[in-house]
Amino acid sequence: MESNLEKKFVETAHGKICYFSHIVSPDKPTVLLLHGLSSNHSTWEGMMGKFAEAGINTIAPDLRGHGFSDKTRRRSLYAISKAKYDLEAILKQENIPSTHVVGYSWGGFIGMDMAITMPSRVKTLVLVS
Repeated sequence: MESNLEKKFVETAHGKICYFSHIVSPDKPTVLLLHGLSSNHSTWEGMMGKFAEAGINTIAPDLRGHGFSDKTRRRSLYAISKAKYDLEAILKQENIPSTHVVGYSWGGFIGMDMAITMPSRVKTLVLVS
C-alpha cells in the first residue's frame, strides 16, 4: 500500500510535519488518521487501502517527533494542545475545511482536543483504545 501513498510535508512555525495522503477524489469525504505515541503513519497503511476501496480519502500524519516529521528537544512542542495546530496546517494545505478524525491512543487525545477547541474542523471523532 505504501506505493499508493503520497508523502508530503507542511512547514509550521515550529518545523516540518510529514504526512501521507491517499486522495481518491476531492469531492469525497476525508478521514484524518492519528497514530499513538512512539508510532507513525504506518499504523494506518492497511486501513488507508480499505478506505480507498470504499472511495474515502485519507491523511495519516507522522505526528511531531515521529516518523519523518521534525523532532525537537523543546518538550513544550509535544503537548497535545500544540499538535492540533500541526494538523490544522495540514488541513489548510490540503484545502479541507473539516474532516472525520480517527485517533488511536495518544492520537485519540489529540483528536479530542481538536474536537473541543476546533469543532468546525471535526465532523466526527472515533477513538480507538
